[in-house]
Order: sequence, then structure tokens, then C-alpha cells
Amino acid sequence: MDQRPKTWQGTAIPYSASLEELKAAIDGSTPERWAAFQALQSMPGPDALETLAGYASSSDPHVRRAAIES
Repeated sequence: MDQRPKTWQGTAIPYSASLEELKAAIDGSTPERWAAFQALQSMPGPDALETLAGYASSSDPHVRRAAIES
């Protein structure tokens, strides 16, 4: 049974989205970007981790925090 949350602050978490789709959402507007971080953190593999590391050095402090928390 999948125990992951289905929404993040009222926005559906796009678990089935590709890495490119998640990056596009994160680079887009809120609140979709925060739900995309939730999906990205559950994505396996080094590409997802590398993507999170990239966002951890963002000039936007909110994006940095979301990446680090993820």
C-alpha cells in the first residue's frame, strides 16, 4: 500500500511525472513547484538527487530550502 501523501498544501503531488516535467513545475509557479519537490524526493536514482542538489544552490531562498528539506 502506498503511504505517500497525495497532496501538498492542497495541490496534487505528481508522482508519475518525469524528471523533466518535475523540473518544469519547479521552475514554474507556486504552489505546483512545492508539490513537484515532494514528488522529486521520492524519485529513485542519481538524476533526481543531482537535480535536488542543483536546486539547493538556487538564488531563491525558498527553492533552496525546499530542495534541502527534500
